[in-house]
Amino acid sequence: MARRGDHAAAIGHYEEAVAVLGELGAVEDRLYAWVRQAQLRRLAGDPAGGAAVMARAERAAVAAGWPEALAMVAHGKADLARWNGEPDLARAELARAREVTRDVAVHPVFRAVVLDSLGYLDAADGGPEAARAHRAEALDLALAAGHAPTLAQVLVGVADQALRQDRPREAARLLAGALAVRGGPDHSRADAARVEAAARSALGARYAEHERWAGSAAGAPEAVRELARVTLDG
Repeated sequence: MARRGDHAAAIGHYEEAVAVLGELGAVEDRLYAWVRQAQLRRLAGDPAGGAAVMARAERAAVAAGWPEALAMVAHGKADLARWNGEPDLARAELARAREVTRDVAVHPVFRAVVLDSLGYLDAADGGPEAARAHRAEALDLALAAGHAPTLAQVLVGVADQALRQDRPREAARLLAGALAVRGGPDHSRADAARVEAAARSALGARYAEHERWAGSAAGAPEAVRELARVTLDG
């Protein structure tokens, strides 16, 4: 539902999930549901509601005291702050996420999404080398994990990098690759919509030519990965 853009329905389902997971005692799953609900509320035009839900998630994470729980909420808060134009707060939350998990084994998928978020902040701050480094590491982790949604998310970040390097054709192909990896569009992430709009604006009618690339023989997964590496090599 969220991926299709039906944010209201998705928020309702997450609210139901929070109640059920609370009864089951599934703390981390409940925290994830809160974080996603908070982000979807922001995308649906309810930033105050999103902030309130995120605050509930943070209180629950602090009560649990688990590094993974604290890091999950910190990353969720960081992305909200980044989308709201608060880069300093976003960096502080990402630093917190990394600090609390410094001495524990962290799943590669989580490390990848944190690095992906850092890449956006670096790029916006005019730090292309740092952005490339963070995105290259995120790409390696996503590929190694074999988790399609995370790989698609990272490819969108690499497409953002391509746009900032004035390579909109690469960006369009990377976005098409992300679409193919994911199996469809994802309207639940603010970055994907923004990067796609920028690429379409840069290419105009030519965007469709590159959009079809991922579905062609040349757009095999290996080709998409190679294109991402070429982009990140500068």
